[in-house]
Amino acid sequence: MRVQLYIPDPVMQNPLTAKFISELKEGITAMQGLTLVEEDADVVHVFGAWNYSAARKALECRRLLIPYLYSPLGGLTPWMIRLHRLTHKLKALAWQKQLTARAEQVTVWGPKEAAAAGKWNEHVTIVRNSVTSNNFTPEDMAKEMEALYIRISSCFDDKVTERITRQVETAVPDDEENARQLLRGLLYMRYRYHRRYIPENKLAELGRQMRLLDYDEDAMAEHLDRLRLTRFTTRLLHVLADRAGLTEGFMPIVETADKEAERIEATVKDYQSMN
Repeated sequence: MRVQLYIPDPVMQNPLTAKFISELKEGITAMQGLTLVEEDADVVHVFGAWNYSAARKALECRRLLIPYLYSPLGGLTPWMIRLHRLTHKLKALAWQKQLTARAEQVTVWGPKEAAAAGKWNEHVTIVRNSVTSNNFTPEDMAKEMEALYIRISSCFDDKVTERITRQVETAVPDDEENARQLLRGLLYMRYRYHRRYIPENKLAELGRQMRLLDYDEDAMAEHLDRLRLTRFTTRLLHVLADRAGLTEGFMPIVETADKEAERIEATVKDYQSMN
């Protein structure tokens, strides 16, 4: 799993939080299942409270459909919130609340911070750390975080799948279930491409469905236009022809071979090389 740690500069100025992040990095680096990256992450871990760059990063994750875990590092204890209510404008309180509320998961260091953060987000976990406990190693801390990263990524994927299902049900009549199934697969592939990783097995399954399912090709072309899927689908079909052996007779529209098709192909290869 690819993880990006987003750490605003002020966070590292505090010796305690700097030591915590340093030991977390140490633990993650030692694990086989996690890879630290600077872009194209499966999960982004945002650190720090009352920092506008952290809030901007969270907004970027939302725009790119990347789930993020948020760790305020003690910045959301009741007394810290009271302090910032007195010293910050309402706008700052609003973006801090948004940063917390939209996280897939919030991790805190103690029950008081958990109770305060829980008013903005119901998904709050108290995490142990190797800085405040001699019996808890950086590797132990990384394992707990890995479990959170995996859960966050899986739950987010389920949410996207549900959203895609609703989108297709709204756009396509009930009596075109085969078309609905293919469109769900195509929208999911576009989401995966947007996230810069396409699992080979999902691609193969879509190719198999296109060979087996009957549907009205003219109606399918209209659905693709309505869902703004036509451009992406023409490029994906070229990849399916290359990797899944899909032939022209099973394609609803004509494939296109260009730079974007190459990028989709590279996305599949990149994912395969990391797993």
